[in-house]
Amino acid sequence: MDVLLFDFIENKETRKRRCYGYYFMLHGLKLKLQTLNNMILIMVNKIKFLQSILELREASANIEPKHQNDVADLINSYKSLYQKWVFDLRNL
Repeated sequence: MDVLLFDFIENKETRKRRCYGYYFMLHGLKLKLQTLNNMILIMVNKIKFLQSILELREASANIEPKHQNDVADLINSYKSLYQKWVFDLRNL
């Protein structure tokens, strides 16, 4: 009788230890999965960003020469007015 009771108690303790072990193992796996999910989201966002850059490069390569001159003039006018804009914005 005592042997059976001891076996039952030992099995109960073993089961508890296994449960704790499984809990920590599963918790560790959960954290690893969250980290993996975050890394995947970061990579997806980087891929989307790179795709948008490639689209912009393709679009800029297809600008007609007539418009390239207009764009260059516009950029130069922005560059020349930048200091005035900064001054005006700081004085608001």
